Amino acid sequence: MRRNPGRFVILVIVALAIAALPLIANASPMTAQSLQNGYENGEKPENPVSGPVQSGPIAVTNLMRSDVNGDCVVDLLDLALVAASYNARPPFPHAQADVNGDGVVNVLDLVAIASSYGWRCPNGIVLVSPSCSQFDAPGDDNANLTEEFVCFRNADGSPADITRWHVTDRHGSVYTFPPFTLAGGASVRLHTGIGVNSGTDLYWGKGTAVWTNGNDTVYLYDQDWVLVDTYPIP
Repeated sequence: MRRNPGRFVILVIVALAIAALPLIANASPMTAQSLQNGYENGEKPENPVSGPVQSGPIAVTNLMRSDVNGDCVVDLLDLALVAASYNARPPFPHAQADVNGDGVVNVLDLVAIASSYGWRCPNGIVLVSPSCSQFDAPGDDNANLTEEFVCFRNADGSPADITRWHVTDRHGSVYTFPPFTLAGGASVRLHTGIGVNSGTDLYWGKGTAVWTNGNDTVYLYDQDWVLVDTYPIP
């Protein structure tokens, strides 16, 4: 995608102006919101972090992060969401506002969105969807395992076959998808506990909680252990 330098500068200036609005209004500080080695059958996959190649979905992951509201286009709505969270630290008002993942929403996040302004989703992109995930189950995580779940979204209109794809955390836990096709625009929740699989909900079957709040990362790999997406849990 060719970038217009003049438009880029204008977008950054506009974003900074939007970001200044809550500060001018004396709004209270906004506070609302790697890589591990995956294992399958006790064996470490070869080069699990970067995978044998960096093509397909991983090539657009950073651009997808600029799509803050998850509507498959980077536009003024994404700039506005980041601006509304400007200077915030975790937990952010909007979970995706920290576009570059450095733990604070600032001008670097605005620049990241401005630099990818106008980008749209390519076909067949399945990503971690923080907005519909629940990493911290109500009450005791270990006593409420079905309410701990991570969500994955197909960002395109075409079906995506994610059979034999893998989900891992930073501590060596691995889930492998059964035969499963995720419809275009649809999401599926992967629950930690035991349950009956359906078209919208899958179950890991674990006896203890998987996700460590504030000290864990979701890794999504395809069937060949090529890294597709990551999400650091705030």
